[in-house]
Amino acid sequence: MRAPGENRSDLPYLPGMLIGWTFDAETPTILPMAKSSPRVVHVVGADTPVWKLGVLEALCGSSAGVAGCHGQTAKPVARVPVHDDTGRSATCPRHPIVVHAGRGALASSLSVPVVRVRAPFDLASLGARTLSRALDNLGDDMREPLVLHVWSATALAWCIPLAAAAERRGGGDEPQRRCHLLVEMDGAGDAEPFARRYRSRPAESRLAFACPTAIVRRRLLENGVAANDCTVIREFVDFAAINEARNQNVRAQLGLDASDTVVAALPPVASGSGTFTVGWAALLLSKIHPAVRLVVPGVGPEADRVQRLVDSIRHRHVVRFAPRLSLPELLAAADLTAYLPDGDAPVTGLVWAMAAARPIVATAVPAVAELLAHGHNAWLCKPNSSKDAARRMLQALEQPDESQRQAQLARSQVFQVFGRQRMIEQYGQAYTNLTAGRDVGAGICDSAMIS
Repeated sequence: MRAPGENRSDLPYLPGMLIGWTFDAETPTILPMAKSSPRVVHVVGADTPVWKLGVLEALCGSSAGVAGCHGQTAKPVARVPVHDDTGRSATCPRHPIVVHAGRGALASSLSVPVVRVRAPFDLASLGARTLSRALDNLGDDMREPLVLHVWSATALAWCIPLAAAAERRGGGDEPQRRCHLLVEMDGAGDAEPFARRYRSRPAESRLAFACPTAIVRRRLLENGVAANDCTVIREFVDFAAINEARNQNVRAQLGLDASDTVVAALPPVASGSGTFTVGWAALLLSKIHPAVRLVVPGVGPEADRVQRLVDSIRHRHVVRFAPRLSLPELLAAADLTAYLPDGDAPVTGLVWAMAAARPIVATAVPAVAELLAHGHNAWLCKPNSSKDAARRMLQALEQPDESQRQAQLARSQVFQVFGRQRMIEQYGQAYTNLTAGRDVGAGICDSAMIS
């Protein structure tokens, strides 16, 4: 039996964990809030993944970064002058605050003002002082519990010294700021370097992790992170953005029409995500279905590899490179989606493809199998095998009724698991847990667990 409010992230997962699950109507126990609601500051870096910015926007537009969660009355929003990325004077709400640590730019702009913080030679070890001053200038109350929600490895390097310094402050009449870190994880491949930071952190610093999938949490535990310092919070899917993109003529923008069969390579287009394998598979498929066209979003070394491949065999007409295409637009143009990582990889694009009810061909690796099962809600193939991937793509195209059945099932599962309000409330609970000294996952139930 499971105790009320127990963190179900510790329970075992099954391959294709969304398969055959039933919705758990049990309402998690709402734990008492801290006496003083946590102050939340979001710290980003140039290496913050673009797909994480949507989650950040959702939290900034909610009360989760203001009063914690569970319907508590938000504090009044005081506004203080800051400077945005353009250097112009702006008005920044007291809650929430987004701070960009270090050089470089975000992959996409945010709708809230972003405070830039720099350090001499851009060294993170020198950034704690400037970051602390930035918080003071933004009206930070030293007596409030403070949670730094960290969105990248660069941001974490800046925040760890600040958290340690904050714990050591407070001599004499100087108020003491209690500083807690919540690190936003992406793919399981990042677990080892983040766990190394965790193991080497100052003993007085509280460092916890929010994981988008159970496999990410498992990798953290395998690398020495304590179970009470990591929890699973599923990201949300913006169904409105998906529906809006369907009303746009994205294919025409790509030079495609209704007669083309569009295969979308799901992001991220990066090493280990299998985009190059998708390219090979699409080229093989085009020999049987000449109307097949592959759309590759994003730029970088992996996209360049695909371009060199198609150029070398003179099949440039098969591929469309669309670096400015958003994920909803990519899905609106697609007849079939493909994601072929050879191991641990982020699954955000995969979840959005499920939400858009697009047939999916993916590799049977743990990160994927947590969400999908072959023949049930996707077509799965062997890793690192463009031939097997092409065979599954061919099956998906030649069995459209079966592909559509799988896609609709995947959409219905995502609709119930990846909701915005559920995500916001769980982040709010995590903030409160940190400042109250509880397990970060206390009272948080993984929405995709089999009950």
